[in-house]
Amino acid sequence: MEKSKTLKLIYTFLIVVYFMAVLSILGLDLWNKFSGRNTQMSPYLYWLIFVGWLAIVYRFKGNSGFSLKPAMTLLVVASLLIIFGVREIGEILMKISFVGWMVGIGQSLYEKWRSS
Repeated sequence: MEKSKTLKLIYTFLIVVYFMAVLSILGLDLWNKFSGRNTQMSPYLYWLIFVGWLAIVYRFKGNSGFSLKPAMTLLVVASLLIIFGVREIGEILMKISFVGWMVGIGQSLYEKWRSS
């Protein structure tokens, strides 16, 4: 098998496993809410978002603007949602934008270190 085909197969497998993990955590979170359990699955979801965001940045070799621009957009949208009373969705978007800020700041520091 060719090297590029093997890499595509590995990437496809990792993407499928990633989305299965996200869907499993979302399913467990919904099951916990409807069954009356008090277990929080959202921290695991935010860690998966963080790992996925890092993988996208690494795969497409984006610069710091690749993460900071969407993070700023999510922050503005989240702030507007909170102002207009949709607090739960706004808080979730704000947490995701924080993940984007952390990845973007890490990218900026890496770019600065690499250029000097």
